[in-house]
Amino acid sequence: MNVSAYQQYRRVQLQTATPSELVLMLYDGAVRFLAQAEAAMAGQDIKAAHGAVLRAQAILEELMACLRQDDNQIGPALMSLYAYMHRRLMEANVRKDAGRVREVRGLLERLRDAWREAVRATAASVQEGTTVALSPPA
Repeated sequence: MNVSAYQQYRRVQLQTATPSELVLMLYDGAVRFLAQAEAAMAGQDIKAAHGAVLRAQAILEELMACLRQDDNQIGPALMSLYAYMHRRLMEANVRKDAGRVREVRGLLERLRDAWREAVRATAASVQEGTTVALSPPA
């Protein structure tokens, strides 16, 4: 099997990423798939839109499956938000409703941006020698 340099790079990136970085990658992927779904819906490409929405839903399912709900109030709140977004994507896929896809993408972008900032703050505190606990939501 001939594996491209990019595929090898991505594999190494996944294997060496911290749990926090993996969550960030999941958010990035979901946002990317929803942007693809919106574009496909605008172009009337129903099959591509369906596939992209399904991939974003699969990412939300992974985030829900890995979510720690036992240590604080954030876990249950995120679970509710993930379930809401998943339901909205199911509705969007059935109705081919780009507005619902856009709504979920916006929510995921805000979560991703907040998570990215938390990862950066944690990395900076580690470099400075201070301790900041960052428990990943997934």
